[in-house]
Amino acid sequence: MISSPALAGLQVRPCRAADADVGAQLLFAAGPELFSYTFDSAAAKTLEILSRVFAKPDHAFSYSQAQVAQINGEVVGVLVSYSGALKAQVEARVAQVMPGIVPVWKVPGMLRNVADLNRVKQPVDSRDYYILCVAVKPELRGQGIGSRLLAQAEAAARSQHCRACCLDLTGSNRRARVWCERLGYRVTQRATTARFDRQTGADGLLRLVKPLAT
Repeated sequence: MISSPALAGLQVRPCRAADADVGAQLLFAAGPELFSYTFDSAAAKTLEILSRVFAKPDHAFSYSQAQVAQINGEVVGVLVSYSGALKAQVEARVAQVMPGIVPVWKVPGMLRNVADLNRVKQPVDSRDYYILCVAVKPELRGQGIGSRLLAQAEAAARSQHCRACCLDLTGSNRRARVWCERLGYRVTQRATTARFDRQTGADGLLRLVKPLAT
């Protein structure tokens, strides 16, 4: 357990392949219903898949798109983000890392779910910046770590001259919505399908956007 005074030593650094296990655990905890739907698997199997996928470079769920927050050498939070200009490219690469990780018989179910999820998720303009996930260890939430990671994403967005940052939340994740709105994000759209809500119980997806000062 890390004590609150130690938060003064918080550092943010690029994620490494060696961080795959803890990174995947944090990602999964932030959106278990979405990852389980994407990989068409129960929770334990989804976490196993995500850990192996996260260790592969250059795709949407990869350590190479991530930053981690650490205290005294312990990873306590993760950020996965990239520009809208790269989003389609890194998402397309996810399929390239799946052979050998996901059994062939599982692929049709995954493809159905991903196609449905793509109908729910709103597009991201190439001039904007997309935040896939900000996740912090449960026992350390509410102490500024997530805000530090989100600020890191916004700084990256500004350095790439993006107009806005955007992210998606499930409608049921009210705590995260309140947190994001406190930091300047606003809901611009809600979308869902009957299949998505039936299988995830997520109450649709909300797109939240924060314009960036130029």
